[in-house]
Amino acid sequence: MTTDLYESEALLDQAIKAESKRQFSTAANLLDQAIKRREKALGDDVSVAQLMDRLGVVLTTLGKYGDAEKALTDGLAMAEKCLYPAHGLLVPFLQHLAELHIAQNKFAEAEPFAARALEISEKTLSGEHRTTLQNIHRLGMVQRKLDKQADAEKTLTKALKHIDSPLGPLEEFKYELAMLFQAQSKTAEAEKAYKEAIDGFEYRSNLPRLAECLTSYAEFLKANNRAGETDSLLARAKVAREASKDWHHSPDIFPSTLLRA
Repeated sequence: MTTDLYESEALLDQAIKAESKRQFSTAANLLDQAIKRREKALGDDVSVAQLMDRLGVVLTTLGKYGDAEKALTDGLAMAEKCLYPAHGLLVPFLQHLAELHIAQNKFAEAEPFAARALEISEKTLSGEHRTTLQNIHRLGMVQRKLDKQADAEKTLTKALKHIDSPLGPLEEFKYELAMLFQAQSKTAEAEKAYKEAIDGFEYRSNLPRLAECLTSYAEFLKANNRAGETDSLLARAKVAREASKDWHHSPDIFPSTLLRA
């Protein structure tokens, strides 16, 4: 038992190093071996489930969605055997299953996982915790994609009181709301939200997201017979996009330096 646990830890360390070098196929193989060693030693255990979850995330990154779903689903099932239904440790499993389905544009399948992740994090963490805000944003986006506009607006707006501060990132929610209001033909509200999102992305120097938001705003104006106002926006988007090519910005829209973790 001790030998298997030791080997499992050693394999996990190697997998983490492989992930850091973006050697995801190697990482997946190492994680698979680590799972077998740990499961042999412990049977059904939360730590085994967490390794399965980690493997699922790596397989998602590799685009091996079928294998990823099996690893993530098996991991969640094992974790649920070991924990009570609303335990905070279940949140990452649910988040990763939601992200797996989002990556495949399967928003209906993603919704229950996103909703449950939010429900648990709201009960176990504060409303301003970065995990809670991540889950609010994810569920709101999924609901918007499913044209559940009233639900999406309710989900997204309840986060604003927690992030309308230096904690940030308010702009991500404003961008989601802008697209939501646009879909609802709430022109004035959409334009206001787009402008606020653009200001936020500029303030935080998030050039990739700034370029996306400027382009979306230009498309919004064009759809509202204001094409003459789009040239400067598209030019700004091009500059931001070009400037971001050799510049690294964390893909995490909820950086821990800006939020209370």
